[in-house]
Amino acid sequence: MLTGIWHGASFSFVLWGVWHGLFNLTERIIRKCNENKPQKEHSAIVTTLISVVQHIYTLLVVMVGWVFFRVPGLKNGLHYLMSMFGLYNDTSICYLLPSHYLDRWTIMALILGVTMATPIPSKVVIAIGKRLPETVASVIRDIVLLAVLILCVMQVASNTYSAFIYFQF
Repeated sequence: MLTGIWHGASFSFVLWGVWHGLFNLTERIIRKCNENKPQKEHSAIVTTLISVVQHIYTLLVVMVGWVFFRVPGLKNGLHYLMSMFGLYNDTSICYLLPSHYLDRWTIMALILGVTMATPIPSKVVIAIGKRLPETVASVIRDIVLLAVLILCVMQVASNTYSAFIYFQF
């Protein structure tokens, strides 16, 4: 809560601080309770599913929290959250509709992000590494990563302007 108050006097900042504090506290309690329990061995599929659920959980908690950090009021935050999950369909507020954000670049970034979060890239690298010398494979990897970075920077720079966030405080 103090972190939220430090960022601003708005109730949305306080809610953001309480939100993150609640999840931090919950995580610590769960970790403390599981500290003395013997760890169960899971199959690879179960371990992968647990990892996927943990990633989704973390992303949802952080994304919902950031909504309240950035919105001008609690009512706007609730509308924004509802629109994020497709539950708020007010056509007079077009910037809250998910279809506004899903252009071809966003869809491509989502597909690339999901693909890169799987074991597929490492398997491709291993397959390429078996056919090429290690230095050549390393150079190709670096060139691909640099190209992706340049494309991302070009996309962000061409479509958005975002002032430094702390100028408003």
